[in-house]
Amino acid sequence: FVALATLATAIVLALMLTGSWAGAAGPTLACPEWPACRAGTMFPTGDGAAVWPELAHRAVAALGVVAVLAMAALAWRRGASRSLQALTVAASTLVVLEALVGADLVLSLGRAGLSALHLATGTLLWATMVAILVLVWHGSTVPARRSAPAAARPAPGSAGPAIGATPAPDLAVSASPVTATAQAPAVAPRPATAATGTARFTAILNDYVALTKPNILSLLLVTTLGAMLVAAEGIPTFALVFWTMLGGTLAAGGANAINCFVDRDIDAVMRRTQHRATAAGRVSPAAALTFGLVLSALAVILLAWLVNPLAAALALSGNLFYVLIYTCWLKRTTPQNIVIGGAAGAVPPLVGWAAVTGSLDPIAWLLFAIIFFWTPPHFWALALLKYKEYDSVSVPMLPVVAGEEVTRRQIVIYSALLALVALLPLAFGLGWVYALGSLILNGLFLGKAIRLWRTADMAHARDLFFFSLWYLAVIFAAAVADRLILA
Repeated sequence: FVALATLATAIVLALMLTGSWAGAAGPTLACPEWPACRAGTMFPTGDGAAVWPELAHRAVAALGVVAVLAMAALAWRRGASRSLQALTVAASTLVVLEALVGADLVLSLGRAGLSALHLATGTLLWATMVAILVLVWHGSTVPARRSAPAAARPAPGSAGPAIGATPAPDLAVSASPVTATAQAPAVAPRPATAATGTARFTAILNDYVALTKPNILSLLLVTTLGAMLVAAEGIPTFALVFWTMLGGTLAAGGANAINCFVDRDIDAVMRRTQHRATAAGRVSPAAALTFGLVLSALAVILLAWLVNPLAAALALSGNLFYVLIYTCWLKRTTPQNIVIGGAAGAVPPLVGWAAVTGSLDPIAWLLFAIIFFWTPPHFWALALLKYKEYDSVSVPMLPVVAGEEVTRRQIVIYSALLALVALLPLAFGLGWVYALGSLILNGLFLGKAIRLWRTADMAHARDLFFFSLWYLAVIFAAAVADRLILA
């Protein structure tokens, strides 16, 4: 399921990128019929390269419908959590609606209003897929395969693990093949074969990918792309989106890999991070550091060359702030580590905005501020659940230093500040679509924070933590939908 959800999310991202490619080709449709291109022919002659963006978009759309529906079917078949089932149903509905609206858009030759609906539906689909991926990576357990040994299966009549069910007490259960292999029963050694060599290569590749923290990258990319769409008041060119997203991925992934290098000593002690390759010794410190530095350098070069120098400079500043200011200094010295260090995670919208406009407007800084004020309540909710682990490695998170009651009160204060900051973009051009989404989201966020403050129940902290993940994706989607519909 994890692999299928990841694949479906990647296809949806490709759907948006090929859509931007087709939109950049011009307002006139090269393929005015559906599903064929023209005159009942799928590949008409004499049209040159004009038809290929539209044909690619249609092909990816077909793949997206199949992948999303298959993901939803698998979630229901394997007894996913209710939250995950609801999200997969929403994604299935949106992907089918996206395909139908796209077909109607072609057959009506770009009827007014359908284009905005098509873009808004695609944005909501992308946000839903990211929410599914975040839920899976941040707290899912994967059901045992049907071919598992009998001893590893649940006893008859007992409930097996469900997709999307949150394990206790650890939130970050990895669903990677590496972790699954490490937890499997010991078996007799086998002779070295090409198959085992392939498995070893796959395990090493998984370890290096895990160093980039893909679960965190997904949220960062959402905010980057969201800022680009808001700045462009539409869909930027395919090339600009692709290179900006790739550069942002390399920059954030490089910073995360260096973070794993620096924190390998405490990661080895904390249960939440013991599975990391640097903590477990599967990747050497020198290799992890080199990997992180290479990714960071490639990011800056790529962004400066193919996007613009401002985007490259901002990505580099975010990388350096996260590694030097937060990881190497603040994290182990002050309970304000998350408050100040949150600026690093708020840089991606600035990179996305700068990529489109070459400058930074007030809305760009407000998107930065939303993430900045979102970070403390988000991370402190997790810290309440993991304060014993932070205490064991002497990391001065707020619950460790000031206690749970003070932390819960601070979560309410920052949630209220977040709600106020999230309304400020209305003064700079965003309209009623964003206003409605912001009011609903921040009302729910603040309500969950107040409930946690009044009732010292860790279940409420867990609920707030997971809701905060969806909050960030959805509020950026609301801003994008506002610009696409009203612009």
